[in-house]
Amino acid sequence: MERDRLCDTLELNLCKGDGPEECWSYPLNAAEQEVLLRKMEAFCQQQTGMSLHDFARQLRESGSQTPEMQM
Repeated sequence: MERDRLCDTLELNLCKGDGPEECWSYPLNAAEQEVLLRKMEAFCQQQTGMSLHDFARQLRESGSQTPEMQM
């Protein structure tokens, strides 16, 4: 969010019901990044009524993150 662009790697965490976790990194190609960005933009518009760019700027200015965005 600091660079106002999508990351090039998707981090995946599988939390199993019996306790263990598995983690993977998946490098995104340009087409996958574009699809993900469109989906993120639509979700942000639906949830906040703001563009992803404006929402990210607001979060940076406030110095806080929503629970969904904290990792």
